Amino acid sequence: MQAQFRKLSMGDRVVIVAPSSPVGDPVALRRGTKLLATRYRVTVPATVFARNGLFAGADRTRLRTLGNAIEDPKTRAIFTARGGHGATRLLSGMGWEGWYADRIPLVGFSDVTAIHMAALALAGVATVHGPSVTSISSQPRGYVDHLFRLLEEPGYDFGPPPARLWSLQQGRAVGNLVGGNLTIIDQLVGTPYLPDLAGCILVLEDVNEAPYRIDRMLTHLRNAGTIDRIAGLVMGSFHRCRPRTDGVTVDQVVQDHLASLRVPALAGMPLGHGRRNWAFVQGARVELRCQEKGRSATLAAAPH
Repeated sequence: MQAQFRKLSMGDRVVIVAPSSPVGDPVALRRGTKLLATRYRVTVPATVFARNGLFAGADRTRLRTLGNAIEDPKTRAIFTARGGHGATRLLSGMGWEGWYADRIPLVGFSDVTAIHMAALALAGVATVHGPSVTSISSQPRGYVDHLFRLLEEPGYDFGPPPARLWSLQQGRAVGNLVGGNLTIIDQLVGTPYLPDLAGCILVLEDVNEAPYRIDRMLTHLRNAGTIDRIAGLVMGSFHRCRPRTDGVTVDQVVQDHLASLRVPALAGMPLGHGRRNWAFVQGARVELRCQEKGRSATLAAAPH
């Protein structure tokens, strides 16, 4: 499942789409667009500002905008305005064959995990889990530079984050880095839009979910056989996933599942809904090394 996309060059045309919720912060969108425009020719379709109840326009509108961006031979990358809710509603209507030939990267996170997973499963196309347009301008310069390197630099598909990573379970693994939002991955179980995770190093993050709900989703993934054969686990930010009155934390929930999964695992990866969102290419080949629980861990590009 070593997937790739065609790298960008300065001045390439990129398109912003809104496949999920309405844009709630037009100022942040403008700032992100301005930042992207320092390197690329940015197109912002009018439909990005649409609103239809929970979504950034009707399903058919969002689907058409995304499809047009994929099929336009001038498009070199697609950036998502934000996450939210609604991307899963588009999956059955998308023409995935449009991605086979040109292999253009799509950048985003959160709800956009649905499109990341489907592109990998159905078209074998690598996409980039990274900041949305509304959040990119709030990222540290090093995080933004890293994203541009992923998109533009040949041979650069992963770089370790400038953050302390610590071990949840000891071990070493090499595999393809795949994942994103836990809630979305859980929703894709039983559909054709979730790639086979066997041998992968699974990345998980989430927001506003109580620990008991995290446990419910991890239990479902295990009961469905979805994560039985993963090679390793990388925990990103579980932002505002606070304990309830029982006092049980997300860390405790994850540790309980690791006892059965028996794979190397680390925490502290600065990606997801927290203040920092370190980008990675879906399907990048990486090496995970974890010392004893609580000690340091590393995640690096796998040696060739």
